[in-house]
Amino acid sequence: MTAFARPSLIHDRYAEIAQTSVYTYDDDDLVNYAEFLQNHGRYMTKGGYVDSSRRIRSLYRQQEGTQLSKHDASSTGNLLLPSLGKSTSSAPTTTGPRKSKGFDLSNSLSTSTNLKNQAKEFEKQMRLIKSEMIKAKKSEREVKRLEGDIKKEQQHLRQSLRKLDVDTTAKRYKSEKKLSKNLEEKDTIEREFVKTREKQTRQRTDHNIDALQTTKDKGRRNLLLCNDLARQYKAK
Repeated sequence: MTAFARPSLIHDRYAEIAQTSVYTYDDDDLVNYAEFLQNHGRYMTKGGYVDSSRRIRSLYRQQEGTQLSKHDASSTGNLLLPSLGKSTSSAPTTTGPRKSKGFDLSNSLSTSTNLKNQAKEFEKQMRLIKSEMIKAKKSEREVKRLEGDIKKEQQHLRQSLRKLDVDTTAKRYKSEKKLSKNLEEKDTIEREFVKTREKQTRQRTDHNIDALQTTKDKGRRNLLLCNDLARQYKAK
């Protein structure tokens, strides 16, 4: 930028708009963004913008002090005017423009320095707000990532529990089926055992009856033979 180039009007416009407070903010003020805006909001007064509710009371006190000083100065001026006459009325006209020019120059310098300081403070505040927003977004992403991991773990646990339930049901069904089969085999074996025992008892009884009958037949035949031999002996 050359020495003859005109400054940017937009820069001057934003420099005038950036009427922020010189108050340095703590990190605790930036935790809650709504409270931050409420505590550091801009308020329009007769003397310009006030960028913090904390400075309103001090501004009111300054305004009251200036009003009282003006009132005292006007009262003392009214008391001195009748005694001084025309000589006193002509004296301020000669010194007034010089004092006003010096006051305007100092006022412009102070306003320019205040604007620069306020612009720096505004940029600092914006950087702090951006950093806090970045931190909030980062923490939100971390929370969402943790939530996603927890949901995945819950889904995995549900699938594992469902699979375990299915396996347990299948094993219980197989064990019950095997138990019922064993009970049926046991009943079959018991029935066959009873049948074989009854058959053996019946066979043993029949064998005993047959043996008794044969012994009776043998005894009867022997008795008949003895009787025949006795008759033959008697006949001789």
